Amino acid sequence: MNREQLKMLAIVAMTCNHAAYALLPAGSVYARILIYIGYFTAPVMCRLLVDGYRYTRSKKKYALRLLITGAAAQLPYMRALGLLQLNFMFTLLVCLLLLMILDAVRDPLGRIAAAAALIGLSTFCDWGGIIPAAAALFYLVGENRKKQIQAYAAVTILHGISQMLVRAESPLFSLTDILAEGLFSMIGPALGGICLYVLYNGRRSERFPRFHKWFFYLYYPAHLAVLALLRLSLS
Repeated sequence: MNREQLKMLAIVAMTCNHAAYALLPAGSVYARILIYIGYFTAPVMCRLLVDGYRYTRSKKKYALRLLITGAAAQLPYMRALGLLQLNFMFTLLVCLLLLMILDAVRDPLGRIAAAAALIGLSTFCDWGGIIPAAAALFYLVGENRKKQIQAYAAVTILHGISQMLVRAESPLFSLTDILAEGLFSMIGPALGGICLYVLYNGRRSERFPRFHKWFFYLYYPAHLAVLALLRLSLS
């Protein structure tokens, strides 16, 4: 599996997640299944961003693409999903800025303070907190495969715990419900890990490189706009 095929899987999973929030009754079985599928995307895209950061020719242009895509998608994102937060492109932008700071700042206390500030800022974004912290972890472990897998497993478990804590805030759910939520929430990221560390060959597709480079940036705001229109029509 090459990089573009892995991205396409992530895009499909993301669309399932967004369609569930936009079009299906909250808490329904079908909605929960699609949401769990969608959890595949964020840690995979985070891992690919870290790899991309190492090899991109212009980090500033990379950041600008994320900023423009996030700005274009923000209104459709809020309309489609009904969420008052910044979309995932801004989360990835925070991840990129965090990696740049880890490279630029050599003082340990300065790195920790700057990283903590950015991770705190990311809590206003989709997947905030966890994904920027994951990006820093993925970057710091370097290219040691064993450490990469351990870091990814830690992120998967942390996501499961975070979802259990969210459900535990409601008195409507039993301990069994809370544990099941944590377990099901880890399935998507775990499948992403299998794709990354078992099936992924680390190579780019040699076919249609410009198409693949720009497709995700165009698809992200476009699919949210379509979902926003569908949600409006159904309401």
